[in-house]
Amino acid sequence: DVEWLWDLCADTHVEKNRYKVDFAGLTWDVDHYLGHMAELNFRRAEVETPAKDTIVSIPAWAIFEVTGFKGFSDASFARRKPIPQIPGYT
Repeated sequence: DVEWLWDLCADTHVEKNRYKVDFAGLTWDVDHYLGHMAELNFRRAEVETPAKDTIVSIPAWAIFEVTGFKGFSDASFARRKPIPQIPGYT
């Protein structure tokens, strides 16, 4: 039983609902954040491609690309760091 471990990390939980969304032949994981991030009404989407050279069509609902921005990881969200500003997006 690891219930005690969950309680030990209570301040670093990341609460989210994950949805699977099919778009242009690929399945996207879309996370809708809850808990301490609920007020931001924030969602993050990611997609696994079958090969490195797979061409990915970006859905219109994906407003900006955050690949490589460390501030958009669940680890950053768990430490309750603010979501970083995206260059060129206000």
